[in-house]
Amino acid sequence: MKATEFELTAQSEAFKHFNENLNEKIKQCLYELHEGNFEAGDINAKISIELIDGTQEVYLQEGNGQGKAKTKYYRTPLIETKVILSLKKRTEAKAGYLSRDFELRFDKNNESFTLAKVPQVQMQLDESEDAQ
Repeated sequence: MKATEFELTAQSEAFKHFNENLNEKIKQCLYELHEGNFEAGDINAKISIELIDGTQEVYLQEGNGQGKAKTKYYRTPLIETKVILSLKKRTEAKAGYLSRDFELRFDKNNESFTLAKVPQVQMQLDESEDAQ
């Protein structure tokens, strides 16, 4: 790949704003749920890509020192993205991620959410209590 080329992936510069918007909506959703303002949230992400025709005038130097104009035709992608957050007051459980072994924590200093392992408390019963 040439130095003037880059691979077009979800992690490339072309999708930088999309990824920033998606991360912001995830944080916003978690914050609203954590604060008790809403009970659930849906995040819908949409990417539309189409190819647009373009032209560029290229000037070529000929052997006699004269320049000659040539039109170069190319196609370039038009990428449009949208991230929509819908917050709900009422929940409906269909399927998803739920782990009773982890709790949601909000770090105000970093403005980030983490899942932390819930400490397991084990109780041991004396044999005398088992016998009763």
